[in-house]
Amino acid sequence: MNKPKPNGGARSITVGDWLDQWGEKFIKETTTGAPTSAGTQRTRHVYLAHLHRAPFIDKPLRMLTAADVERWIADFDAGPTPRKKCFQTLKKALADAAAQGYIDKSPIENRPAPALPPSRQAEIPPLTPAELATIAAHMPAGYEATVWLAACCGLRINEVCALQADDFDLSHQLLHVRHSLDAATRELKAPKTTASEATLPIPVELVPMLQELVTAHPTGPVFPAPHGGFLRHQSLRLWFSQTIRGQARRAFSYVPRDFHHSAHPRRRDCRGDHGARPPFRCRNFCGTIPKGVAGP
Repeated sequence: MNKPKPNGGARSITVGDWLDQWGEKFIKETTTGAPTSAGTQRTRHVYLAHLHRAPFIDKPLRMLTAADVERWIADFDAGPTPRKKCFQTLKKALADAAAQGYIDKSPIENRPAPALPPSRQAEIPPLTPAELATIAAHMPAGYEATVWLAACCGLRINEVCALQADDFDLSHQLLHVRHSLDAATRELKAPKTTASEATLPIPVELVPMLQELVTAHPTGPVFPAPHGGFLRHQSLRLWFSQTIRGQARRAFSYVPRDFHHSAHPRRRDCRGDHGARPPFRCRNFCGTIPKGVAGP
C-alpha cells in the first residue's frame, strides 16, 4: 500500500517541527478521537516539553537515528516514569510520521519502552481486613464504603468519587465502572485506561452498606460532597490519609492509591465465593472481609 505524500518541505522538516504539528492533535484528542481531559492535556504538554529539550530536536526528521534516541534515553534525568512516557510519546509521533509519509520507517519501531524500576507499591504489604475495618469505621459518616470499594474492588480514588446509584447492580453483586471524575472540573469522564472500564464483582458483605447508599442517593453521586455535587478527590484523599495515619499502625506510609495497587494482584484468576470468571476482572479480597464490619 502506498503511503500518502506529505506536503512540500517534508525532507527538511525537523523533529521539533513535526512534534509541534503532530502534538496539536495528540494533546487534544484520544486515540478514539474523543477530547482529552484537562489533566491529560497538561500531562501531554509536559511530555512534549521534555522532548523539545532533546539534543535531536533540531535534526531533520528523516535523519533521526535509533542511536540518537538511545543517547537521549541514557541522559534523560527527569525520572524513570517521565522517561518511559516521553519515549512512548516519541515512538507514537514517529509511527504517525511514517504512516503519513514523512519518513520511510520509524527508527525505534521495534524498540520497547525503557523499563521502570520496581514500584513502591510492590513493596507494601496489603492492609489486613481488620485494618481496613478500623480505617473504614473512622471515616466520616456516609463515606465508610469508599475504603472497601477502593481496597476490595481496586478502584482509583476518582473512580470512587464518580460512582452513582445506577453503577451498582446489587441483586447480582456487580459494580459497573463507567466513569472517573475530572479533578479540575468535577465532571464525569472516561476511566483512566480502557481496562479500567469494567464490570466487577462485589463482595456479599458489602451489599447491605451499598444498598443503604443507593437508597439514600438514588440520583447523583452516592458519595456527594458535603455541600452537594461530586466529591473532590482532594477531600476523600485527605480523609483517607488522616484516618490511615491515625489508625493503621504500620511501618509503611500508605496513600490512597495504595488501596488500588494492593488490590490489583487479586485480579489474577480469582476464585472467590462470588464465582467470578472472565470477562469479569475480579479485584476482591475473596470473602476475607470480617463479618459484621461492612454492614448489618
